[in-house]
Amino acid sequence: MFANELASAMKLNLVQLLVPVLLVLFTLQNWSCTRKTKVNHQNNQETVQFYKTIHSFDSIVNSTKISDPVFAQSIANKALRMVSLHGDHTLNPNIYLMAGSAFQMKNPDSAYQYYQIAFQSAEANGNDTIKPRILYNLAMLYKNGYNYHDAVKMLDSAQRMAAKINDHITISNCFNSIGNIEADLKNEERAVLMFTIALQVAEENNLPIQTGVAIASLARFEKDEPKANLMRRHALNIFREQPDAREQTGYLLANIGDDCRDPDSAMTYYRQAREIGRSGHIVVLELAALNGMAYSYADKKNYPTALSLLIDIAIPLAIKEESTNWLSTLYDSYAEISYLTGHTDAAYLYQKKTLETATMADHDQASNQVRLLNALLQARSREIKILEQNNRIELQGRNVRLLTFFVIGLTILAAFLILLFIVYRQRKNLRIQGLEIDSAKTLAGIEEQEKERLSMQLHDLIRPVKNAISNHIETLESLEPSAKEELVSVLEKISGSLRQLSHRMNPVVRNKMGFSELCEAIRQDFALSSALSITMEISPAGLTLAPGSLNHVYFILYELLTNAEKHLGKGNVDISVSSEFDNLYILYKDDGQGFDSNLLKSDGLGITLVKKRVLLMGGQSNLHSDRKCGTRWTITIPAKGNIIRTDLYD
Repeated sequence: MFANELASAMKLNLVQLLVPVLLVLFTLQNWSCTRKTKVNHQNNQETVQFYKTIHSFDSIVNSTKISDPVFAQSIANKALRMVSLHGDHTLNPNIYLMAGSAFQMKNPDSAYQYYQIAFQSAEANGNDTIKPRILYNLAMLYKNGYNYHDAVKMLDSAQRMAAKINDHITISNCFNSIGNIEADLKNEERAVLMFTIALQVAEENNLPIQTGVAIASLARFEKDEPKANLMRRHALNIFREQPDAREQTGYLLANIGDDCRDPDSAMTYYRQAREIGRSGHIVVLELAALNGMAYSYADKKNYPTALSLLIDIAIPLAIKEESTNWLSTLYDSYAEISYLTGHTDAAYLYQKKTLETATMADHDQASNQVRLLNALLQARSREIKILEQNNRIELQGRNVRLLTFFVIGLTILAAFLILLFIVYRQRKNLRIQGLEIDSAKTLAGIEEQEKERLSMQLHDLIRPVKNAISNHIETLESLEPSAKEELVSVLEKISGSLRQLSHRMNPVVRNKMGFSELCEAIRQDFALSSALSITMEISPAGLTLAPGSLNHVYFILYELLTNAEKHLGKGNVDISVSSEFDNLYILYKDDGQGFDSNLLKSDGLGITLVKKRVLLMGGQSNLHSDRKCGTRWTITIPAKGNIIRTDLYD
């Protein structure tokens, strides 16, 4: 009894001791978790703030690298220090790219070093999205150093990399830059081609700034002056709608002013350009506008104002900015206008200053090129040292390679087996493609025979059916003679249309018709029999196809319009057939509701027939449809073997 009471008392005391201990432990754990949560939250907030700061630095550098390069360089240096302290190596490519763009105007050799580090960091981090932009900026360095050969090579590599990641902005920028290089080299045809491709990429991907740049560039080569002016104004309207395109707007206004023959009109554009240059601290633009304004005043015989504009505003501004290139140009303008006023002494004095400043500008440019060349040579020297070090390592490891000869042999054997497997798969794929082509040919042949048979039957049935209906109409006593005549006239038109359709279904008749005539007949058929509004453009008008290709293209167009009539019902259809760049292009689009092509489990018969016929002609087809933009087909067929070369192509 006593033992039981003692045990109960001990248990009670033990419980009384454990309860406070457990409460203390629970409180400590709760405090630890709360403190850890607060620390994590604080760290997350600091990380978010850090990335926001870096992003704001990037925006500041992009907006000031032209107007205030010294300030942009200071911001870039601050960003480099912050990233170095933070230790986030994934940011290195972006930060060094920012630093390179900040130093590109004044210190191209430093910019080159930063771009090299940015590219190496992108390689190390596997950041492929930034590589095209780094290569593009490197190419601009080479272009500014007049090393056009390497610049074009880098731009080509940049646009290929950008194409893999769908970076359409860089793609369009690359083609625009290549076009500028070709223009500098007087390769006008090549330049126009590059600007045209840049415009196509920009328009297809809704890139307004790149679109405006390409249009303005193409206007330089337009022979028709009114059309060129319209193109420039179109580009100007595009730029004005973009807050980030003030610099492009200003330069385009200055260019339009240069092309104006009326000095008052030119003055209007120059004033607008100057205002953009002054508000945005774009000194080069402001100097260009002031120089143009001086010549406009001179054209109006207002020589005092023209000279005052140069000597009081433009020349001091160029001296302040140490822009020897523009200072030489402004001295030359002052000398020319002074000569027009009869002040030959002043003209001689400023012509002498022109030569002196031009020499200084050439010296500055040569110095920049030498510095850039020195940076390139240093980079090459480092590559040579690395190569030499690799050679030494290779020599030291020769004995090791001898010991691993057996392993290498096994590796070669495995590679050989893999190669055999790849060859086997390739041959298998080729056989499958061959079977697909054979099946497509068989399907097309069966379709041709069936359509030919149907055309003959339809042709044979038209006349008896027409006569039967005509006779029945004549026997209808309840109809007025005028109504009977109207019904007979409609019947004549319908039978005529059916007869023409039966003729076109016959391949012999089709091959005797011109391609444009055949396309127009298809358009009229569907325009009459459906609620579709069809626009069809053939370029060039005399396009001539091989007989087999003519049949394929005929049925492709027929299937496209049949699908439109079936699924669209009522709406607009645009079809373009053109021959360009050694290819035949068929472009189709409508404004229907479309469908989600990604969710389409299997192609319908019409889509299958289109793809098979394109395959038979050695071409490629791309179908895109969604709920917002309707349905689009892009079909590319090689001209060789499909287009007959007439005098039109010689």
